[in-house]
Amino acid sequence: MDDLRKLTIIVFLFFSLFSYCDLRIVAVGDVMLGSTYPDQCLPTQKELEKITKELNSLMPEAEIKLFNLEGTLIEQGKPAKKGKQVYHFAIPPSYARYFKMMGFNVASINNNHIMDFGWEGCLNTMKILESHGINCTGPKGKIAEFSLSGRRIAIIAFGYLYDDRFYSILDIESSKQTIRALKRKHDIIIVSFHGGAEGNPKIENRMEEYLGEKRGNVVAFCRAVVDAGASLVIGHGPHLPRAIELYKGKLIVYSLGNFFTYGRFDIRGAYGYAPMLYVVLDNEGNFKEGLIIPFVQRGRGIPHYDKNGKAIRWIKGLTERYFPNTTLEINDDGSIKK
Repeated sequence: MDDLRKLTIIVFLFFSLFSYCDLRIVAVGDVMLGSTYPDQCLPTQKELEKITKELNSLMPEAEIKLFNLEGTLIEQGKPAKKGKQVYHFAIPPSYARYFKMMGFNVASINNNHIMDFGWEGCLNTMKILESHGINCTGPKGKIAEFSLSGRRIAIIAFGYLYDDRFYSILDIESSKQTIRALKRKHDIIIVSFHGGAEGNPKIENRMEEYLGEKRGNVVAFCRAVVDAGASLVIGHGPHLPRAIELYKGKLIVYSLGNFFTYGRFDIRGAYGYAPMLYVVLDNEGNFKEGLIIPFVQRGRGIPHYDKNGKAIRWIKGLTERYFPNTTLEINDDGSIKK
């Protein structure tokens, strides 16, 4: 890491630590540590240990550290999806320990791959994550909850699965009701969502589709859940980063793209940009400040710190294009200010 950017991160985090009432969140997008189906394609232990060490040195201290698990933790199982253009991700259960070693404590599992091996695969994934001390959120009723400094925190995940066992971005009215109900019992609600057309960096207030499948009107959904009481909304799903927006004092991140997607993903260009986001919320859940820590995937999908800051410039450019009137300022060092 170049010295100037490293110094910026250290100074930024130093001052953030002194705000006792603040809530600090780290988030990344899709994580898929290789698959054993239909044939084995896995990172080596050496590769996993290397990225774990690097992440530990760069990941800021935070109460919430969130990632989207793009796959199923399962040893053996029967593929559940049918069709010509379908992928099944079977991540070895033993790899779950690396999520914990990397520092994560919450996994979003409401996405189009959690049911790759049916409901059994989903249940097995939750069981394994929790055995490693990682909270998970995705199926209805499965909310990751924390009690921090007297505040009640809830993290809830939405997706676009056509399955009534999961919270869906396609039903905005129901989503609002779910958030309102959570707000009655929690002080701060963080929403993770999987949605948007794959490969599309655009932000448009309309229904997005991919391969004939509805992937949600993400603008309408995000603003609706903020109106209902959410303090922070973090998206993933299009496989590349998208713009960010400050809406009524709350941060909306339309996509963090991919972070660690080994072997089965296109990582050329923006598909390989892998931002790590650090966000500070005040005691009321309003956005206070943030930081984009840029990574880029190399090789078969291993994230490496990117001293050139490509993810920062990409998100900055998209934000200026699609939200020219936002009160957010994204600086070249990745810091985000109001």
